[in-house]
Amino acid sequence: MFPVSFPRFAVLSWVAVLPLGLSGCGGGDSPADAGDTATPSVVLTDSYRVEYLAAETAAMEGKSTFLVRVTDAATGSVAQSGLSISLMPLMHMTEMTHSSPLEGCSESTTAGTYRCTLFYLMPSSMNGVAMGDWELKLTIAGATDEIAIFYPEVMMAMGDTTRARLKGVTDTLTDMGGNSVSRDYYLFRSELSGVPGSYSFELFVAAKESMMSFPALTSTTVLNAGDMNSELTVVSVLVEVSSDASHWLAATEEGGGYWRATGLDGLSAGQTGELYVRLSVNGEQKTTNGLSPDGVNGYATFIVTPASATM
Repeated sequence: MFPVSFPRFAVLSWVAVLPLGLSGCGGGDSPADAGDTATPSVVLTDSYRVEYLAAETAAMEGKSTFLVRVTDAATGSVAQSGLSISLMPLMHMTEMTHSSPLEGCSESTTAGTYRCTLFYLMPSSMNGVAMGDWELKLTIAGATDEIAIFYPEVMMAMGDTTRARLKGVTDTLTDMGGNSVSRDYYLFRSELSGVPGSYSFELFVAAKESMMSFPALTSTTVLNAGDMNSELTVVSVLVEVSSDASHWLAATEEGGGYWRATGLDGLSAGQTGELYVRLSVNGEQKTTNGLSPDGVNGYATFIVTPASATM
């Protein structure tokens, strides 16, 4: 087995999909000037010109939202509205390939411009060491599906915590080697807002089914459906948030994997603090190490810095 370099171009359709060699395994429509780029910036398919716009939030480990503008391939001037676009993120590493949790793509208030949200599990490089290549595969549905692929550079999270992981105790799944392993649950910071004494913390929670599947966790999710060794029918989910790991507030389910806790105190504007998150599924409390809760391993820790007060 040996590493493969990925080509930095993609002009794709159903008749010309570039093969990839593997060695293993709400806001306005103007993107922020985050210095975020992808290669290439424009892809032509048979019918469309697909342009990757700078991300609304810089492509970074954790939650990331970017825009794509779709126009006609012939002139590049006619916005293509009402399209159904699906997103498939892939991280190509030397020894494995894996996907990442996502919300998906929907058309914004600007015709022909689509907003896509996903949750990167890892950066492209860490402390100067390349980890792999992220690939974003956009499929435009039609009588014949058309595909555009972009390769963003995903930055390492710095400062505040963008994601955390908890594990099942008796909640397990079967991995690719046929071994029974703890199921991973990923908690992503989505938003921290409010004022001192009454902050609101929104999280996106996803569960692992396999290296290629991380569905959003809802109170009606069925994980690994049809797999006799790994299937889990979710009947209850409890997400709790605390600023002192002693007094807990239950988060409200907002839908699509999003959960929000309100009325949080113990934080100060402009000052770094900590929020703790507990997760229970079907009555089982998840832990940092997959062992029974012992008071220390029973929650994830998020370092957070509330925005400074503005005059």
